[in-house]
Amino acid sequence: MKKFLSILLALTMMLSMLAACNNDTPVESPDGSDNQNEIQGGNEPMNDGRITLVADGLTDYVIVRGENAYVSEVTASTELQNYLKQISGVEVPIVTDATASVEKEIVVGKTNREADGEFDRNELGDDGFVIKTKGEKLYLVGGEKRGTLYSVYTFLEEYLGVRFYTATVEKVPEQKTISVDQISENKQIPVFEYRDIDWVPSRQGTFQVKLKANGTYAPLGEDFGGHYSYVGFVHTLSSLVPYDQYSVEHPEYFSRTSNEKDIWGVNGQPCLSNPDVLKIATEKARQWLIDNPNANIISISQNDNQRYCTCDECNKILAEEGSQSGILLRFVNAIATELGPEFPNVKFDTLAYQYTRNIPLVTKPVDNVIVRLCTIECCFSHPLGTCEDVSKSDDITKSLYEDIQDWAKVSDKLYVWDYVTNYSHTCSFFPNFNSMLANVKFFADNNVVGLYEEANYFDELSDFPELRAYILGKIMWDPYMSEEEYWGHIDDFLEGVYGPGWQNIREFINICQEESADVCFGINVSPDDLFLSKVERFAPHGSNDLPENLTTDMIINYTKTDWTQYWNYYKDIQNVPRVVTDGEKLFAAAYEMAETDEQRYIIDKTSITADYIKSTYWGNKLSAGAGGVGKILSKFFSVNPEAFEGVDTRGLRVDIIKFSQEQADSEYIEFNKKLVDKILSYGIEKLDEWSNIYPDYTWTNYEGESGTINFATIPEDWLD
Repeated sequence: MKKFLSILLALTMMLSMLAACNNDTPVESPDGSDNQNEIQGGNEPMNDGRITLVADGLTDYVIVRGENAYVSEVTASTELQNYLKQISGVEVPIVTDATASVEKEIVVGKTNREADGEFDRNELGDDGFVIKTKGEKLYLVGGEKRGTLYSVYTFLEEYLGVRFYTATVEKVPEQKTISVDQISENKQIPVFEYRDIDWVPSRQGTFQVKLKANGTYAPLGEDFGGHYSYVGFVHTLSSLVPYDQYSVEHPEYFSRTSNEKDIWGVNGQPCLSNPDVLKIATEKARQWLIDNPNANIISISQNDNQRYCTCDECNKILAEEGSQSGILLRFVNAIATELGPEFPNVKFDTLAYQYTRNIPLVTKPVDNVIVRLCTIECCFSHPLGTCEDVSKSDDITKSLYEDIQDWAKVSDKLYVWDYVTNYSHTCSFFPNFNSMLANVKFFADNNVVGLYEEANYFDELSDFPELRAYILGKIMWDPYMSEEEYWGHIDDFLEGVYGPGWQNIREFINICQEESADVCFGINVSPDDLFLSKVERFAPHGSNDLPENLTTDMIINYTKTDWTQYWNYYKDIQNVPRVVTDGEKLFAAAYEMAETDEQRYIIDKTSITADYIKSTYWGNKLSAGAGGVGKILSKFFSVNPEAFEGVDTRGLRVDIIKFSQEQADSEYIEFNKKLVDKILSYGIEKLDEWSNIYPDYTWTNYEGESGTINFATIPEDWLD
């Protein structure tokens, strides 16, 4: 009996233990941790609402693509396989949908795994996509051209922590287990159908695809989705109706000046009211499209000048339309109407630019015409519509903010040509980070569906071109992100690319933004106006007297004279601004903290921005001081002409100015020599465009270790 009771008690305890094991309440480990996610039964996780693609270096999943998949969808599947292997070390097999369906699949692109109506491909278009899970299946599905590729890259970024910072710098976490929460539906359809980024570093390889840019510099090959193809791109009237071909026999084809008797010549616009000009342009456009069968857009746009026609017929149309844009739009509408049936998949693009920016009173764009506005006259310090100085041109009577709103009332297919760099000082910092997101959102709110961001397209030496390409890719895809998300992307990039010292780089950006916050600036602003204007650097004394101790002998024997004593005679040269004092230190600190050669490379290259601003300040200091010496000498020569009879006084002034500069700031000259070498070492080859890269005030000729640059001579105003 006792033996039976012992057996019964043991069975009861075993049943109790089994019941506890089947209880939904998590069981604590001896260390107190929740062990409900520990692996059971081989690689099977307990049901916690997640799906595990790779578990501890093993996988039961396959990547499924269509047997007849579009070529970019094949690329998408191999890209996914590649990055999953980089993360986990596991190569997830790729199969086609001709194989039997299994429970654990990553479905990439269009396949027979889709239930009827699962994905609305008409809604997704070429670029939209959906990421979702259903049971143990993960779907990465999108438009066949690029959408599926975008879904893969987005999944890697948003769910697995991968980052595509530049063409050469990516962040790929390493982990043996890859699991994600259930995804009900992550659907993304771009606001802008056309997204183009024109920074030199963004053009490398297939990087534009990872930025989700599909414009001119996206890869041509269909294996990465191809891109929007422009025929002509911009300023095409000179090619559609060539002046050299027609002007001798038909001068009436070209724009008349205000005198009515003369034509502008080769740089003018065609006369758009002339019916023969319309026929010629239409036939040339037809031939362009025949020669470019894959074109999406053809540009029928004005030449890059304001020499429009003022003949009687053009003036008559102008009176009816109230704007030069009416004359141009009638011309473009006629070509689009004629060629539209023959080329139904092509849009006809024209400009609302400078003299054609204001909307016409009568004519509206026909359905297959795109109107592209340009921000060239705008202030880039403040978002559109918030700046008191809304226009940088006396010829424009309405702000671009108002013009876009006007055009949006008559067209749902507006494009914008936006500017995001300083074309006169490409090395200097262009402090437009506080306006970019707001402007892109404004475009999206007003029927803009295409956006071209023109940057420094001729060399790599700009301020933060890699960061700017990255953040433009983000906001062009999602213009409605919050400011917190926007700056979060910037910080994420800086940390990922610049390394442990990234906060120093962010502080430099903050200083530049703060120092220029009250300045309205356009695309050719000088660093002096941006960062130095708040400092009363060169306050005039108001005295026109000559220094009492200056003598003729001191001038004749100028190399024995200390000319720096006269630098402040007419002007006070005062405090160094914060962006100069702190910039160099911040980059030095970031460089010291860098962990890799790649981080040190980009920190050193980007530091040229701070060096350029510093050089600008020193140049202004030298200019002001040496200019004061020049004025003293000029006045002395005029007061004492007999003492310098037969002397080349102008040449003597030049020599003394140069000598006084060397006396005053030899450190500046040595600094500039190092800066020139640094600039040349980073690949500047177009020395004929040096004025866009280096200040005009530099007077020395310098042969650097990496090349030779012939700097400008002393500015004329120093000799006045």
